[in-house]
Amino acid sequence: MSNRFVEYEDKTLIRLLSISCVLSNLSQLPIFIEKGITQLLNTPIWLIVIAYLLIKKMIKFNKYSFFLIGGFLIIFLLCTINTIISNNEYFTSSIFTSLLISILICFIGLFSEYRIGNNGLNTIYISYAVSAAIVSLVIYIENLTNKYDIESKAYAYASKNSVSLIIATSFVILLFCDFEKNKVFNILRYMILIFEGYVIILMKSRATIVGLIICLIYSILNNKFSPKKRIVIFVATICIIAVLIISPNIRKVFFENILAGSRDTSDLDSVSSGRISILKTFPQLFNEHWIIGMGADYFECFPLSAILQFGLLNGFVILMVSYSPIFVVFKMKVKDYNYEIFVLLCVCYFINSVFEGLAPIGPGAKCYLLWLLCGIYMKRIY
Repeated sequence: MSNRFVEYEDKTLIRLLSISCVLSNLSQLPIFIEKGITQLLNTPIWLIVIAYLLIKKMIKFNKYSFFLIGGFLIIFLLCTINTIISNNEYFTSSIFTSLLISILICFIGLFSEYRIGNNGLNTIYISYAVSAAIVSLVIYIENLTNKYDIESKAYAYASKNSVSLIIATSFVILLFCDFEKNKVFNILRYMILIFEGYVIILMKSRATIVGLIICLIYSILNNKFSPKKRIVIFVATICIIAVLIISPNIRKVFFENILAGSRDTSDLDSVSSGRISILKTFPQLFNEHWIIGMGADYFECFPLSAILQFGLLNGFVILMVSYSPIFVVFKMKVKDYNYEIFVLLCVCYFINSVFEGLAPIGPGAKCYLLWLLCGIYMKRIY
């Protein structure tokens, strides 16, 4: 995003959004998850941001906002009708609540109007990256050191899928954001990058790992990205591949213990944590519930889950709204590092949605940055 789109930067708004990022990320620390107070930690600050936007009279709508409102109203109406017809539960579905939260955060970005330039975005990026690094460090110390066995089928951290995507987002930010050319800062930046990549691998969050790998490949092949960054990523990728080829032990750990999850590779359903079974049962469940869906449930594949829970028509509307950030990508005119970050987050989150039940809209604080940036950038293209 170029600064030519910004009338002036609202320092208070930028600080509030930065604090929101910090608290949302820190809410994923084990101590807060165990006590069940994650929402208590991150919800109030987002409400304060909304109150600030109202006080400053920044509430202005555009075409995309009407698309989101219209889409959600259709979803709400169909859920209401289907509830009356079938007595199924739709409003308690985690997809419904996560989508509502994502739309609200998107509106926060949208209503921020022309008040956040590159300096403000960098402040938000740094706040996000620092808090994600703290989460990475705490999880590493508490869950990935003592008595950790990488060959175990059990995962070292139960909330790995939510946390790993937050760490992956930080990884993308640190890799592609243009911060000040400070030598000490850049050394620290790349140290955190390596550490966060190591933590993601140890957590064995395979959906996030696959998403990041595809992101890196995409960044190399996309000629709209910075040539210098593409070269650096290409060289780093070649070095990693060389290590995997040269070292049988590292190759075994990566493919058998990480990607295969220490499971029997001859049993694809076990390797995929039951996702093959979901694909096999989908046709039968779809035939039984394709009109109004089966109501609140959970399946480890967001597109299939949306259709099975809400039916073909409502599920399609949900998917249109949930994947709408991709429309912003195609319309963005300025191809700077903000474009690179946003594109890669879309790629990573959408890949993650194939393997997880709520990405790219949740759960909880998992995907909020994508929707915040989506709202901010949408103001620049309509």
